[in-house]
Amino acid sequence: MPINPPEPVDTGKSPSPTASAPGAAASPDWASRSPDPAIEAATEPPEEDEFLEQEYDASSTATTSVTSSVYAHTIEHGRRYRSFKNGRYPVPDDDIEQNREDMKHAMLLELTDGALHYAPIGDDPQLILDIGTGTAGDTYPSARVRGIDLSPSNPSGALKPGGWVELQELHGAPMCDDGTMLPDDPVKALYDLAAQAFLKFGMNVTVTSELEPLLREAGFENIHCVVKKVPIGPWAKDKTLRLVGKYQELAVQDIIPTFAGRPFEALGMSQTESQVMLAMARKGLADLSIHRYFNYYFWFAQKPEEV
Repeated sequence: MPINPPEPVDTGKSPSPTASAPGAAASPDWASRSPDPAIEAATEPPEEDEFLEQEYDASSTATTSVTSSVYAHTIEHGRRYRSFKNGRYPVPDDDIEQNREDMKHAMLLELTDGALHYAPIGDDPQLILDIGTGTAGDTYPSARVRGIDLSPSNPSGALKPGGWVELQELHGAPMCDDGTMLPDDPVKALYDLAAQAFLKFGMNVTVTSELEPLLREAGFENIHCVVKKVPIGPWAKDKTLRLVGKYQELAVQDIIPTFAGRPFEALGMSQTESQVMLAMARKGLADLSIHRYFNYYFWFAQKPEEV
C-alpha cells in the first residue's frame, strides 16, 4: 500500500541514515520537520445530518481471533473485566469496549487518510506481529500475522534484522492551543485525575511522548515520530477533522464511565464523588467553544540490519 506520510517530528537527536525494510524502497529523509499546526476552529456549528451513523468495517476477514476459555472474567459495576495479572488491568474487556476500539480504528483511518501505518515496510511483508491492532492481514494477504492481546511480548525478539516496529498511542492529556481550555476545565481535571489513578496500576498515560529512549534501549534505530492533533468534539473547521473529532468525543464519552470503577476506587473516591466529576466533564464536552484536542503519537523504528 503506498504511504504518503505527514511530516514527522524530529526526535531531538541526529537521525541515523534512513534505511529501508527488506524488499522496500528507500524511505525519505523526514528529519527536522514540525508537528501538526494548530487546528482551525469552525465559525458555524456542524450541520444536523453531518454525523449520521455510517457503516464501517474494522474487522479482519483474513484471520480469525480466537478467544480462549481459560481467560476468566469478573463483573464490576455492570462491566466485564478480564482477570489479567490479578486484576491489574483497569479497563473493561466487553462488547462496549470492543465497539469503542473499533470506532477508534475508524477514526484513525480518517485521520491518516486510510494508512494503517507509517513504517516503510514495503508492499509485501512476510511476518507481522499484530499487538492489539487491526486489519493488517487484509491489507497484506501474503503475510503471516501473529495476533497478541493483553499478553506480554518482545517485538525486538520477534523482528528480523531490518524489520520495523510501529507504536500508535494516545497521549492521555487534553491540550489546547488557543486558550479556550482554562486550567480548571472539567474535562482536563477528569483526565488529570485519571492519570493519577492509572499510575496506581503501573500505567503512565502520557509516556507516549517519551518513547524514543525506550526504543533506543530496546535496540532500535532510525526512530521517527509523527504527532497528529485530534479534536475532542466536532469543533474544527476542516470537515474531516470534524468527523474525527466526533469519533473522539464518542470514544471519550464511552471511556470516562469506566474511570469511576477500578481507577477512581484505587484513589479512594466514593461513587458519589466520581459521578459528580463525570457529570461535570460530560457538560464540558458539550461546549464546542472550548477547543480541546489529544495528541496521537505514531512512533516507528527499525531493528538494525547487523546485530
